[in-house]
Amino acid sequence: MPRPKLDPYQFAPEIAPLALAELAGLVNELGVSPEQLCADVGISNTDMCAGELVSNRQVARLIRRAIQLTGRSDLGLEVGKRQNISHFGLPGFAMTAMRTFGEAVELGLRYQGQSGGLMDVTSEFDDQFAALLAQSRTSDLVVETFVVEELFASVMVLVRILLGEGYRPHAIELAYPAPPHAARYAEIFNCPIRFGQPRHRALFPRQWFTLPLTSHSPVAAAELRALLEARARRQQAPNTVTAIEHVLQQTGNVAMSVEEVAAALGLSTRTLRRRLTEAGTSFRALSERLRSQEAQHLLRDEGMTVAEASEQLGFSDARAFRRAFKRWVGEVPGAIHAYVGLRPQWFRACAMSDRSSSSVADEPVRSPAPSSPHGSVDDGLRGTQSTWQNWSGAQRAQPSAKCTPRDEDELRRMVQAADSLRVVGAGHSFTPLVPTSGAILSLDHLSGLVNHDAAKQQARIWAGTRLFDAGPLLQGIGQGMPNLGDIDRQSIAGALSTATHGTGISLPCIAAGASALRLVTAQGEVIECGRDHDADVFQAAAVSLGALGVITQVTLQNMPAYRLRERVHVQPLDSLLPEIDSWAQRHRHFELFAFPNSRLAIVKTLDLSNEPITKHAQGGDSDDLALKLGCELTRWAPGLGRGLQAMIGRFIKPTDRVNQWYKIFASPRNVRFNEMEYQVPAAVGAHCIDEVCKAVAASKVNVFFPIEFRFIAADNYWLSPFQGAPGEARCSISVHQYHKQDYRPLFAAAEPVLRRHGGRPHWGKLHTVDTRGLHALYPDLGRFLRLRSELDPQGKFLNPYLRQLFGVPAS
Repeated sequence: MPRPKLDPYQFAPEIAPLALAELAGLVNELGVSPEQLCADVGISNTDMCAGELVSNRQVARLIRRAIQLTGRSDLGLEVGKRQNISHFGLPGFAMTAMRTFGEAVELGLRYQGQSGGLMDVTSEFDDQFAALLAQSRTSDLVVETFVVEELFASVMVLVRILLGEGYRPHAIELAYPAPPHAARYAEIFNCPIRFGQPRHRALFPRQWFTLPLTSHSPVAAAELRALLEARARRQQAPNTVTAIEHVLQQTGNVAMSVEEVAAALGLSTRTLRRRLTEAGTSFRALSERLRSQEAQHLLRDEGMTVAEASEQLGFSDARAFRRAFKRWVGEVPGAIHAYVGLRPQWFRACAMSDRSSSSVADEPVRSPAPSSPHGSVDDGLRGTQSTWQNWSGAQRAQPSAKCTPRDEDELRRMVQAADSLRVVGAGHSFTPLVPTSGAILSLDHLSGLVNHDAAKQQARIWAGTRLFDAGPLLQGIGQGMPNLGDIDRQSIAGALSTATHGTGISLPCIAAGASALRLVTAQGEVIECGRDHDADVFQAAAVSLGALGVITQVTLQNMPAYRLRERVHVQPLDSLLPEIDSWAQRHRHFELFAFPNSRLAIVKTLDLSNEPITKHAQGGDSDDLALKLGCELTRWAPGLGRGLQAMIGRFIKPTDRVNQWYKIFASPRNVRFNEMEYQVPAAVGAHCIDEVCKAVAASKVNVFFPIEFRFIAADNYWLSPFQGAPGEARCSISVHQYHKQDYRPLFAAAEPVLRRHGGRPHWGKLHTVDTRGLHALYPDLGRFLRLRSELDPQGKFLNPYLRQLFGVPAS
């Protein structure tokens, strides 16, 4: 029986996953993790959030899975009504700049392929009405209903953005019968709904199309239209290369012959080869790349033997597979099962197993289990690569070894044997704290709860525990950490060691919540220290950049588990600055995100609450889609930066939600960046951020990221940037630049202002303060360095960056 032909349009990844990322967030709120949703679809939630294109086939599978897993038939309506201008991608931004509503619709239809639309849309007009016609790309009624609902509900959002409230369509006509949730249509569209019609149509009064847009900008319209046209010229539909890749991947047979693939795509073998030659590649090159990737996956992630992988990939025998693998990867298959990289003699005792053989205690960087929504590992320690890089990609290293000890005893032996060693948390520091030519060590296996005291509201936690794991773990024993930052990737040890913090004028950094810790020294000895015993070591080690030893356990002083109410809105920065101190005093947590070129600010407050958890309690102020799109637009068209920042109120929806403490604090941060941060005295905080914004605007540096402003209470740790007397506080001012752009011009514009106001640099954020400057800012730095020499006289825990920073010569 002949193999059925596969439509290349179904396999080619050419759809921006804007609506699908919103769908993943919605089903997560309904109790289905993104990993469950994306299982066997061929794309992860992290990939979607990063903007990786998907195929029509993947779209259909995601939609069906979402409806099946949630039991909700109205997901299309819900996804559509939740969208904002950023969900329409670059065409959405361009539509707001057009002169009239009609011009905006015309542009949106012309470039709809770039907006992530799940249907093909055209228009037609008569004397009274204009109609948008939607053509489905599937014969599956369930999927078709979803995509039609999503389209028309999102169109209503777009109408409100462009024209304002009060505009409703004349009628909605649908080609399918009334679904179980048909009553919701009146709520969404507020107009007559007609089911069982010949076509899917949304009818609008024709006079709408002559209405002017208040957001019209001739310059932005011209630049955005040029960008759209340039992108359109680069697109090919469908792309032969990606269609072939997806046929091989989705059929699960990467060993298919060129004849089989050509038949599946309905092409002759000759035509397929010609198209690949035009694309600058060959079928053999594509096939070998995919087989190489699949081979590494089978050996590393599936735990197959060489013989099993050889058979799976269609090789005649294991010997032929070994030769091919050596050609693909540069080493034999057996290296996958072991640690790849340089392994000194002293490290032979280390357990260099990779993720595929890890125990339950080995937590991925952002997830306690494969079903977590946090995404893939990002600390550079997994897999077979010999290099390491941090989250932003700016810091890289090629260590002599990478290791994850299984317990504290094994860790002590590794430390004793090492000549040079640095500990990594999540790779979320931007300064070169980790890069070393020695060993890099992860505490991921040292994770979880050691014990707890309900009466004292204390919990002893392994220091490798990730913050995103600590939240549900502590909630489960009725406790909550008093404060957290807006990123939860870090390990407990990493958060302490760099003085990671949240916001709150009466709330200190995370390290101040520690009452005791356990430290493994350079000699492999264990020191128990705390506020009431070995207090000097404790005050030095809690914020120590990993320079005194390896923290293995931490006792946290917590409070009873609690709920927070988050409120977010946008307001002019100039009306906010005179009231900043008042805002900080009125709310348990207050922060703002200032856009220098528009003088607008996103204001976020958190307060204790006894109210029920709100229906849509996930989300908050972070809209990664808008942020990424804004960054990319300003990168390619610098002249758009000011206009895009002025439109921030259109991207950010006012938020008012209640949830458990650990679900409110952290926001998704999938758009990578590099960061500089200084802590200035609270008395000059408002004046300082005002000057920073003016300096950045005057510099004309191309940036879309806002400047973050927070309050943090004082503590007494020797190297804490917040060290001060009880009752004092500092303001944290953070400057971010998109990871694809050079951060140096932006930081050069902001740093002089931050330093002039007495700012202390965050240890994990980029800065230019030298040893002499640090001694002036940190009065206990001398005490810290003397203790460091006692505990680690050979400088085992120092890398070149720390030696330079602390003025310690190479031994």
